[in-house]
Amino acid sequence: MHDAASAIIAPDADHLPAYRLFREAVARAQLAAWLPRGRQVLVDVSGPRAATAELAARAGHTVDLPHAEVVLVPWPDGTITRCYGPDQARELFIGAGLEVNWIRPRTALSESMVTHVLQGDPARLPRLVRAELAARSDESLGAQLVISARKG
Repeated sequence: MHDAASAIIAPDADHLPAYRLFREAVARAQLAAWLPRGRQVLVDVSGPRAATAELAARAGHTVDLPHAEVVLVPWPDGTITRCYGPDQARELFIGAGLEVNWIRPRTALSESMVTHVLQGDPARLPRLVRAELAARSDESLGAQLVISARKG
């Protein structure tokens, strides 16, 4: 996991609030750690503002779904949050003919803690990302869920 955290290129820190910077760095590190080996066909439903499809394609994967019909809940600041709990999300994926491997929160570290640490020392971002990747979080935590599923 150390390699995934150190291999990421952090977003432009001058234009992002501390927690959003952390969340995007965690997303990149998680993707790097979770991508399957070899060339695979992946479905990305994270939306047009996420860089996940581009990162997966750079790793040699084929990514076949530019738009998806998903229900998203926007916050006033423009971020998106989940509208399903883990059990509901699992049912949706299974109902679509997919086998769910796992469901995890994007991050379990609180916004206030991450903001406090990064405001004190922005260079601690990789350390926070490594801590997040090492955390064994319950799937019910977090405002964003990451779901790994495959066609059955």
